[in-house]
Amino acid sequence: MACLAKCPDCEQEVEITQPVHEVMIDYLKDVRENASAYYKPHPRRATDSRSCTAAGKVVPKNLMRDAKPTTPEDESDLSQRFRTR
Repeated sequence: MACLAKCPDCEQEVEITQPVHEVMIDYLKDVRENASAYYKPHPRRATDSRSCTAAGKVVPKNLMRDAKPTTPEDESDLSQRFRTR
């Protein structure tokens, strides 16, 4: 499942890793902002091939809330993977 989130450094919608949730409280596990994801490497701009400085950083919770899957059928697949503390 590929997701897009806004990058705070370059202001673009870029691909992020698959969001994962910690297994804690059942009613919070489907809330997108409680998931963790990282920015994949991407260029700063279409004309600038240098890598953006946000690559590899954690997506902030306020931007994770607005993250969206690239295909609508992946929306229900958000909490399939879990990790433990």
